Amino acid sequence: MSRLRATEDAATLNTLCIDKTGTLTQNKLPVQLIVAAENFTSDIVLRYGMLASVAANSDPIDMAFLQKGKDDKIDMNGFTQKSFTPFSAVIKKTEALVQKEGKEFKVMKGAYNTIKGLGSIQNAGLDKTVEIWAVKGFRTIAVGIVQNDTTTIVGIAALIDPPIPDSGQMISKIKALGVKVKMLTGDALPIAKEIAIQVGIGDDIVEVDVLRNIPDPKRVHEIIVAHEGFAEVLPEDKFNIVKNLQQYHEITGMTGDGVNDAPALKQSEVGIAVMNATDVAKQAASVVLLHEGLENIISLITVGRTIHHRITNWVVSK
Repeated sequence: MSRLRATEDAATLNTLCIDKTGTLTQNKLPVQLIVAAENFTSDIVLRYGMLASVAANSDPIDMAFLQKGKDDKIDMNGFTQKSFTPFSAVIKKTEALVQKEGKEFKVMKGAYNTIKGLGSIQNAGLDKTVEIWAVKGFRTIAVGIVQNDTTTIVGIAALIDPPIPDSGQMISKIKALGVKVKMLTGDALPIAKEIAIQVGIGDDIVEVDVLRNIPDPKRVHEIIVAHEGFAEVLPEDKFNIVKNLQQYHEITGMTGDGVNDAPALKQSEVGIAVMNATDVAKQAASVVLLHEGLENIISLITVGRTIHHRITNWVVSK
């Protein structure tokens, strides 16, 4: 506990908003499959993906490409990364300026639709593969190259972040305590829905767009309550969802791990920073978990209720 009152808030918790990555899933994203576009090879896809990555940021997707390249012994001789732009929720991709034999070009990697949308890129074969991977719960990362101001998709890679083995059991226990659970994730809808089904949250997951640009808070609240989770969520969406629930007298919990989660963690009555959260997220939260998964959240609720019950009994008996 980083805030004493968190025990009281946890005791009366109504709704718990759960971030998927690192809370429901293992936050490990090994590269499982690579499909190259026409005129490219899997090694080229992996090489450019590595060049659009840096180890210093410890980003799970960057590390996945770098580790896969190391395992496959990809030859990086002659390639120099001149500059690097890390992933952000705004651009939804990483970029790097690369030099090879005196010539410079740009490489990038990010969500398939993001890279595809940077130019008039049509590839029915890759589109179909992405759909198949999404149903299986894979996360698709596209790798692209920019030459002569033209973006070309080099290929795609399938990464999977599997659920923590006991996530389903823990979700069931949290629901049994009378707490409503809603999943909020930045991932695409098919992946979000697949993970939500696997861990027992449910399949009623929708894109967060259904909440945006609605001026009536009551209507927004009705939509939030009606669904079991939201996909393609931005940090500001998490904050707005928490605030709306509070406006309608919900004692709300929120889990998170990144700097961008800090506003929602601070706004919620029970802000929960997961084990590997950044220092900023931990400072904004009222509770910091010391172990992976949801078991500590169950302990937080049950212990909070015990403390609250004993204090109530003591006050009444006096």
